[in-house]
Amino acid sequence: MIKRLIVALVSIIYFLSALAIVSCSSRHVAEKPDTTIPTIESVSPASGATAVAITTAVTCTFSEVMNASTINNASFLLVSVSSSTTSTVVGTVTYDSLNSTATFTTNTPLEHNTSYTATITTDVTDASENAISSSYSWSFTTIPASGALDTVFGSGGKVRTALGFSDDEALAAEIQVDGRIITAGYSLGGSTLSTALTDTITSTTTTTLTTTTDHYFTIARFQSNGALDATFGFQQNGRADYFSGIAWSVGLQDDGKIVAAGNDGLTYTKIETEVTTTIETKLTTTDSYSNADFLIARYNANGTLDTTFGDLSNGMVAIDMGYDFDVINSLAIQTDGKIVVAGKGWNSGSSQPISIIARFTNEGLLDTNSFNYPSGKIVSAPSVTSFAVVVKIQPTDGMIVVGGNYQDDSGPASFYLKRYDSYGTPDLSFNYGSGMVTASPDTDPVLADIVILPDGKILVAGTTNASTNADIFLMRYNANGSLDTTFGSAGLVIMNYGIEEAEGLAVQTDGKIVVSAKFHPSTGAILTTDFALLRYDSEGVLDTTFGNGYGMVFTDIGDGNVDVAYDVQVQQDGKIVVIGSTWNGSDYDIGLTRYWP
Repeated sequence: MIKRLIVALVSIIYFLSALAIVSCSSRHVAEKPDTTIPTIESVSPASGATAVAITTAVTCTFSEVMNASTINNASFLLVSVSSSTTSTVVGTVTYDSLNSTATFTTNTPLEHNTSYTATITTDVTDASENAISSSYSWSFTTIPASGALDTVFGSGGKVRTALGFSDDEALAAEIQVDGRIITAGYSLGGSTLSTALTDTITSTTTTTLTTTTDHYFTIARFQSNGALDATFGFQQNGRADYFSGIAWSVGLQDDGKIVAAGNDGLTYTKIETEVTTTIETKLTTTDSYSNADFLIARYNANGTLDTTFGDLSNGMVAIDMGYDFDVINSLAIQTDGKIVVAGKGWNSGSSQPISIIARFTNEGLLDTNSFNYPSGKIVSAPSVTSFAVVVKIQPTDGMIVVGGNYQDDSGPASFYLKRYDSYGTPDLSFNYGSGMVTASPDTDPVLADIVILPDGKILVAGTTNASTNADIFLMRYNANGSLDTTFGSAGLVIMNYGIEEAEGLAVQTDGKIVVSAKFHPSTGAILTTDFALLRYDSEGVLDTTFGNGYGMVFTDIGDGNVDVAYDVQVQQDGKIVVIGSTWNGSDYDIGLTRYWP
């Protein structure tokens, strides 16, 4: 019995000893020092990032919890880097232990278009005083200033393109969803014929010099980098210019097809006749334009004519609206594919145009069945000088809004807005039952463009004092046609900076307003013209963060004295494209510029 007790006690002793050994071993493992070196898992902005916002905070996330006391302005550095200097940026460093993230917040915004390098030094350690293996640096570049030229576009933000004719001008533009730019306008081509007849009896020589100049209805496409798109057009040379005329407006269908509108014809003929006798020489000159009709053309996405369109299935429709000269100034495409156009008509020898609104079916036929039945068009009263400049479709209800210029015998020159329903019937609920708005901001107003805002309000841009010291004006109307007196000064903004003529109007997604314009700086005795771009906030105040600090940018594209901006478009990424023409010293080329938003 005693022996058994002794054996049991010995077993218990061995068991307790084993437990003690295991316990000591476990305690030894738990207390082993942490020798793992921390690493940097991610940084923001990313290394090599460009167009970084100037208000961005710089962050660094570690692989483990760090010693917060080691993360400070001595171990987290930010410097600006230029070709000649390196400057330390002043800021505050904080550490978030929950996410193991250090943040450098600058005291003032970063500089635009500047390279920065951030560095985490080996002074940072984890809780066990393990330092990172080596200093870690990464660099990024901030976004250029608003209104700065986008230097990756064309040459330093500018494009000058000749299409192969004596003159090439872009008058309107649209931007595809893939960023490619469609321009519409014309190209000039001409020929000269000289004949000489001598009457030997009277010793009289008659020399006739006949010069004809044809306008070619032209659209072109540019890649997103500003290069002419060689995959586009009849001959895949970037353009489509098969027939005579001028394209004043362009639109894009949802299926990618392109619709351009303007007028056909407009061949200019100049005849110079010189009659030489033994006594004297007499020179007489006559010139004339051929008649013009409404012209609409539709193209496939590759720039070839869409032969499913037009009364002759040749991709185009030309129609005489009853006047010697019929010109479409603007087009809008409805959700059902029908095309609404607005323009003017006038006769030779008359200075009194009239407004014409018409609608065409998706097949290119005048919509006589459902638009102002049975004519398919709306013509203003012949007793009033009027011409339609722009047409827009309200996205919410399909109403048609037309803007133009107007003057009757009893009143001053003004612009007008008029709204129609989808059948072409005037909307008498517009402007308190009149269906029409007329306004004369200052003198000689000329309407340039309108935009229908998301809330249904109508923004108007134009030029006042057009015949003297031209100024840009903006006005805003409520959806019911009443003046929105909360905009600008009682609904009106006039920008009296110099000589500027408004041409195009667009609104950014943040509500800011951009206007393309002709700007006339005076260089000695020579009156030059540059591209001008102005930006306002949503309430009509010039945006001093844009351009030259006054909300404006002026761009001289080329070596000549004339650069004329016509249209402005905002890309999906917010960049702003202005299109027009530029004089190269002997003729005009298409001009494009692109700016940072």
